[in-house]
Order: sequence, then structure tokens, then C-alpha cells
Amino acid sequence: MSLVNIFTSYKQEENHFTNGLIALLSLSTPQFIGSFLRDQLSLEPKGGIDSFRVLRGIQGTVDGELCGKDCCIQFETKIASGTLRDEQLCNHLSQLQLR
Repeated sequence: MSLVNIFTSYKQEENHFTNGLIALLSLSTPQFIGSFLRDQLSLEPKGGIDSFRVLRGIQGTVDGELCGKDCCIQFETKIASGTLRDEQLCNHLSQLQLR
């Protein structure tokens, strides 16, 4: 399991949110993670989640990711004052095509 440092000093508020979310999930039970993914995101990854990463630990441009044997769920967090730019969306899609 990758470790997430909840005491980092990210400058953007959305990065603080992502770091906190991934940190909480990394400290949670597999049952809670499964429930969170199913209830909040309508996802049911097979084989569970065993890698939790935020920003610097990720190749590409996403804010965070949860990975397991057969899946990788990537997060791009935006707060009310932010929007996902077309350029960001294209970069994310390009990274996914490389996998």
C-alpha cells in the first residue's frame, strides 16, 4: 500500500481536498472503500484497491488515484470556483490511452 502524507502543504484548495480524501480512504477498511466506490461513484472494482496516490506520486496530470489488480480510478478534483479546462480533459484522456 502506498502512503499518503496528510500533512503536506499543497497550495491549491482542491489538492488539499484530494489529499484528504485519498488519505482517509487509505486508512479505511476494504469494506468501507468498496461501499464508498459503490455508493458514491457506482463503481465495483474487482480484486480491491491496494494503491493510494496523490499528485507527485502519479505519472500524468490527475490529482489522485486508487489502483488495484484490475483497475485504476483517477480523480480530478474541482471546487466551486474551479472548472475543468478542455486542455486538462485532453491531457487526462491522452494519459489513459497510454495505459
